Amino acid sequence: DQHLDAIHAKSLFVLIDCCFAGNFVHGVPWRTVPGLISKGLEDPNRIVLMSTLRGGLGIGITTKDAQGNPEYLSFTRYVAEAITKHYDPNHDGIVSGEEAYLYARHAWLPFALYYTLSPKWQKQTRQETGHIALPVPKIYDSVPGDFPLA
Repeated sequence: DQHLDAIHAKSLFVLIDCCFAGNFVHGVPWRTVPGLISKGLEDPNRIVLMSTLRGGLGIGITTKDAQGNPEYLSFTRYVAEAITKHYDPNHDGIVSGEEAYLYARHAWLPFALYYTLSPKWQKQTRQETGHIALPVPKIYDSVPGDFPLA
């Protein structure tokens, strides 16, 4: 948080795609009130996208595309895809951080739910790591209006 505070910008977009990403913010308000006091990366005029719920491991999936080429699926991939596909449901000509989050969450949620709700996967994950997988994306957004990405 101290490093981010040192960046002098009107607003800041942060994407965290790793295990325990949800631990980077204490509370997860959508359009939080300015001046929220909490622990973590919360700050006025900051948007933080996280790939996991608090206390959970993330996932990345290696698969093959339609041509048989290796492909890596992750929450970040779908955030980037929202930008490259110009996902703009409010038709204002701008892909915002909030819109990219909604696109990525929708695309990632089937994988997230499969791994989160699989007793076999969770048992194996807990045995190997001592933790459970909670790869459900979340957002902290205290930026007034939309945060433009592209």
